[in-house]
Amino acid sequence: TVDIDGGSDSFADGIVLPGVAGASDRLDYVAGSSSNEASLLALRSGAATFTRVNLANVDNVDFDGAGGAGTDLLQVFGTPGVDSFDVTPTSAIAGRIAVGSFPAIAYANLGTATSAINLVNEGVPGPGTNLDSVAIRGTAAVDAYVWTAVSATNGTLGLTTGGVSSLFSLFGFGSTDLDADAAADTLTTTVTNAIVDQGLTSGSGTITATDAGGQGLLPLGFRNVESSTINGGTVVIN
Repeated sequence: TVDIDGGSDSFADGIVLPGVAGASDRLDYVAGSSSNEASLLALRSGAATFTRVNLANVDNVDFDGAGGAGTDLLQVFGTPGVDSFDVTPTSAIAGRIAVGSFPAIAYANLGTATSAINLVNEGVPGPGTNLDSVAIRGTAAVDAYVWTAVSATNGTLGLTTGGVSSLFSLFGFGSTDLDADAAADTLTTTVTNAIVDQGLTSGSGTITATDAGGQGLLPLGFRNVESSTINGGTVVIN
């Protein structure tokens, strides 16, 4: 275990955790009990056990996967309360994640073999209670997204841009918002059935997939999507 305290000063303190090039590394980030605290569990490729790093008065966490053809895993856990996750990818394998006012996580050079980013509600989600929200902003390039609603609180969003892919998995969320940003972006989803509420502007709306029993699954709000495709059964457009 490593304890790091950046001190109560006006400087922006940070920590860098490097991975192994061409291999599969893992970093778990857990938001702390106050806004300037967090814990990290790092497992570099080839290591037998995790290294725990406790942070206090630290502003930024940088996870550098070192690139190559590995499959890196970044898991970001919120607090037991209700959190807002903000995700800003700059490519399929680089970007920034913020959970409220906790230390931000910058990630870069993740493995090109579809690295995974898991966003996890650390509370106990239930109907209408302790559900987190996530806002994902697309890159400035052409992005292709694949949305899969898994349950009422879980889903996955695949991102492919520049010929490289990554997968965001969401656990314990009540709302998901995608702003695809610039360029000719696409969104594809496969459903049993779905309801699509069109937005006020072109390329915007909300997709709420339903299961075979008619139960609504985690909805996806979207905007700035130039082309959307819904595959599956009955789709009602409002």
